[in-house]
Amino acid sequence: MKIGSLSVVPSLICPGTPLDGLRIGAVMKIVDSDASVYVNFVIQTREGPRYCAQMDARRRRNRNALLRMALESGRTVMLISGINSYVRTAVIGMDPHMLASDSGLH
Repeated sequence: MKIGSLSVVPSLICPGTPLDGLRIGAVMKIVDSDASVYVNFVIQTREGPRYCAQMDARRRRNRNALLRMALESGRTVMLISGINSYVRTAVIGMDPHMLASDSGLH
């Protein structure tokens, strides 16, 4: 028996506010749990709040690899989510501090 759509990211697996729409920040952690079919990503915006998004890493291998690289390297990410905080788009950028220091702006 199928019961509607999946619920929003379970708070015990991925604490934080469910990601809704577009957010820019740093990947703080990646949570992979047997209790969920999705891998969960926690990003923190510059303002401080943490948001949780989810993605099927088996189907979205490139996105998963990019988000893991962002966690390891500390690069800024932009995530766009859809229904149930599912990652629809992931953009990985340079560290904003590098841009400012390389351009001579301090």
